[in-house]
Amino acid sequence: MRGLLKRLYPRPLLGIIPQGSANILRYELALPTSVSGLVDIFLGGRIGHLHIGLANERPFTLMASVGFDAEVVKTVSKPLKHRIGRLSYVYAALKLVFGYKGDHIEVKTGDEIFLAKLIIVTNSKYYGGSFVLDPETSSLRPGLKLIAVSDVGFVSLLKLGIGLISGRLNDATLIRRMPVRLVQLRSQREVATQIDGDQLGATPMVISECSETLEVFMGSTGIVDLAEVNRFRGRFGFYGHRRKPLIS
Repeated sequence: MRGLLKRLYPRPLLGIIPQGSANILRYELALPTSVSGLVDIFLGGRIGHLHIGLANERPFTLMASVGFDAEVVKTVSKPLKHRIGRLSYVYAALKLVFGYKGDHIEVKTGDEIFLAKLIIVTNSKYYGGSFVLDPETSSLRPGLKLIAVSDVGFVSLLKLGIGLISGRLNDATLIRRMPVRLVQLRSQREVATQIDGDQLGATPMVISECSETLEVFMGSTGIVDLAEVNRFRGRFGFYGHRRKPLIS
């Protein structure tokens, strides 16, 4: 992704082949899992704009986080991740959760400063696969959403997990949500950070919106730019006899 962002226009179109542990971007882009389905997507020319976030200048497409979530990512080994997929995160979380207290993280956004124990800044509706983290957020729309969790004790994390799985992650006593464009995060001790399910490092961390987007192939239920569809078809000659334009 960083390589594409460095390219001058016109950039190559981005095609995603879902092969990750959780494949969150697959759900964001409504992509199929079959080879034939992906080929139809890539030939169909349905294009969206993938919005990017930056964490310490590193681009991400889904989310960046500080705290328990990132500690889990830090704990997961690559061999285990390859062997059991996203269950490796569940295994790591269960190992960490008992006795975990977490550190206070100072959050500064705009003129507001407050403390939390877990911070997720998301560019995505989904988390851990198809679980809904924030229904108002999408990688295909501009804007980041900050989700701040005030307590990460065992009971609180259990409630959060049940809420996420059941689609009712709305406990206002634990969670604070707000749209953000720039967030500064710091802590007295170093706290683990991650982006898109990969370890990034430790606090401090600055998260912001990227001013650029990437053109990406997408499925039939996403947010589509109709002008881009026709421009793509004109660019690659998809107005031939074998396929008719989707939009005339």
